[in-house]
Amino acid sequence: MAEAQYFKRLNFQKEQKLLEAVSLFNSWLDELLIAGISQLQHDPDKLNEIASRMVDYGAPGIARKLRMIPERIAKGSNWMEFTFQQLGEFYLVVRSFKNIVALNEFEKEDLLNYCGIPFTKTSFSESSFYTDDWLYLGTVSEKEDKLIVNRNWFYGLNCKSCVLFLEFQFNRFVPIKQFKNGSIYKSSVQFYPSASPQRIKEMQSESSYLASEYFIKSHTIESALDLYCERISINPLLKQYCFILNSVKFTSYQESWYLKSESGQLIRLTNSIAEIQQLLTYTANIQNVIIGEYENNSLNVFSVIMDYEIVSLKQ
Repeated sequence: MAEAQYFKRLNFQKEQKLLEAVSLFNSWLDELLIAGISQLQHDPDKLNEIASRMVDYGAPGIARKLRMIPERIAKGSNWMEFTFQQLGEFYLVVRSFKNIVALNEFEKEDLLNYCGIPFTKTSFSESSFYTDDWLYLGTVSEKEDKLIVNRNWFYGLNCKSCVLFLEFQFNRFVPIKQFKNGSIYKSSVQFYPSASPQRIKEMQSESSYLASEYFIKSHTIESALDLYCERISINPLLKQYCFILNSVKFTSYQESWYLKSESGQLIRLTNSIAEIQQLLTYTANIQNVIIGEYENNSLNVFSVIMDYEIVSLKQ
């Protein structure tokens, strides 16, 4: 039986299907750019058709991202900007596949992850565990089609880095883990293979204790953006990143709210008005630390640290 040529954890048939999907997707992108993306606003079926084809060819991750575009169009807010960002990602993925012989194994894994190729238990090495005390920072929930994605962020008190534990909820009857604000979880974790490891396979919730005092490394807006740029230079497909920010103020401009550093650097906030009002109260003291998820040049703040207490905006 023939073996997969490029991806170690795929068999030959699945690899061929994936390569066919990328070839089909490349042709669709070329046609779309020639015709103009404004047609998507008037003919959403174009997106549903190509999304269904991507599922058929074994690339459900691309399909989910395609189906997010008509949702954003229906909302009517910044859909053109969002669509251009998605198309830029798609173009990068297609170019990466065309240059696949030059990619290392971790870069190939990032491509598979983007395409939504699932991991099996045998895909993980049993010796690649890392143990730390993980401080729970908060969760961002997002709806993709009929799927709810919960992105749980933790901070390793020894490794001084943030990790991401994803949970997928297909309906409200599917149980998900409940993590407590300010709790530390003693757990051995496994990282998904990546050029920039961040996502973990599992976080044990049984062994935990409430933190009293701890040291958590925070950054100015400038240094956080520098670190993010370093990460995406290694892995351009990195979607979300956790920012832990100090010395910030809030400012509004043209009906949008921003975090502002002492030097004047701005980051646009995607939080609701109610959450902004909470933040203005919690951050009256500039010593308080802001925690949020950075994506698409914007920040979604989900927690604030005040005197070693982590306060969630969702509570």
